[in-house]
Amino acid sequence: MVWDISNPPQTRCDTPTAFVREFSVRATVGADGEVPGMQVLRPSLEDVYLAMIGAAAAAEDTAQAATQPEGDR
Repeated sequence: MVWDISNPPQTRCDTPTAFVREFSVRATVGADGEVPGMQVLRPSLEDVYLAMIGAAAAAEDTAQAATQPEGDR
């Protein structure tokens, strides 16, 4: 979510609908009920792919470290 102010806050969460609902209750909304400048963005396919391979690489590094003898680390 991006909220366009002079310094826009950005939030990543697993429950975007709940977050937006709670945020909109607390935010100052316009006459039409909208929060001015707010955007809800999904991660791009590239973002998801990079997160997946980053997580896989971290898991591989952890597995390799666990199988090395104590003196080799």
